[in-house]
Amino acid sequence: MSAPLPAAEPHSKNSHRDPLLIHAGKGYAIMYSIWGRFRDILQRGSPLVDVNPLLLSPLDRGYREEYINLLSIEPKIADLLADRELPDLVRDLEKGRNEFRNSQVHSISNQISSWGIGVPDDKHLRGFGNDICGRLLCPSTKDWGDPIARERLQTLQADVTIDNFPRFLWEGERVDPQDMNKGFLRGELLVKALLSILIGPAAARPGGQCSGAGGYADILNMQTLTVPSLAFGAAVTRFALSAETKCRWSFSKEDMPGFNYLGFYQKITLAVGKWRDEDQRSLLMWWNRMILSHLRGGPHATQLNGAPEPGSAAALMIQQATGAIAAPH
Repeated sequence: MSAPLPAAEPHSKNSHRDPLLIHAGKGYAIMYSIWGRFRDILQRGSPLVDVNPLLLSPLDRGYREEYINLLSIEPKIADLLADRELPDLVRDLEKGRNEFRNSQVHSISNQISSWGIGVPDDKHLRGFGNDICGRLLCPSTKDWGDPIARERLQTLQADVTIDNFPRFLWEGERVDPQDMNKGFLRGELLVKALLSILIGPAAARPGGQCSGAGGYADILNMQTLTVPSLAFGAAVTRFALSAETKCRWSFSKEDMPGFNYLGFYQKITLAVGKWRDEDQRSLLMWWNRMILSHLRGGPHATQLNGAPEPGSAAALMIQQATGAIAAPH
């Protein structure tokens, strides 16, 4: 059972922070987007809910979809729009989203050294100067084992762009040049990051056990992960592996220092958004098994107590062990 949501506070001249809206902002960040203007979503999307999307411009369809996504996190927002001042709603939604984003950037950066992969505790000792971090951050188009390529990455950070995704995003860090979508967003390090974010930090550690109670997946009653969920996990993990001490989430000029994590996040969502629907569903089903199965009683949870499913391997093993049926020859 998911944790109860905080009750909405009535509007007052003091403009108290509303925990319900802050909660909704956090949920929107992990499920749908770490970017976007809540003012436009509320103002332009809310009047279009009952309009046939085929009659709308692409821009208005986008606002309508974003507003519906926001309502899926907190349906009471529709009522609050009539009772509250728009600036108050926007302020609290943005506060929730910013709190979530910043807290997870900090948390993953601190936690990653405890995941048993050899990342140093000191952030300044990470990045391409560290062999383990450098290998994980290595652009998928480069070979970290090539001394020339490695030196260029360490000295010039050549080809380190938001478009050249790092190898840690691929399963086993293996990139097939003939099919670069194969294994993408199934990397073991990314699994650990999303376990930490959605289930709890203990779930990402070697041998870690965590029921998920009180984690974001539990609080939000998540039924499925989304591509933006994966992109956010990728962005905060990429920052955690780097030697950078400030995470840049903006559309600032390209010549400003620091890696553009917002651009990186959006490039991932754009790339996967071009996949066939069945391939996207397959990816998310895989992630639901990897993450949501940790929730006790959740939609993808493994039954922990009671009799196993008839005909399953567990059921047959129990029957054989108790002599109920003969073992096959």
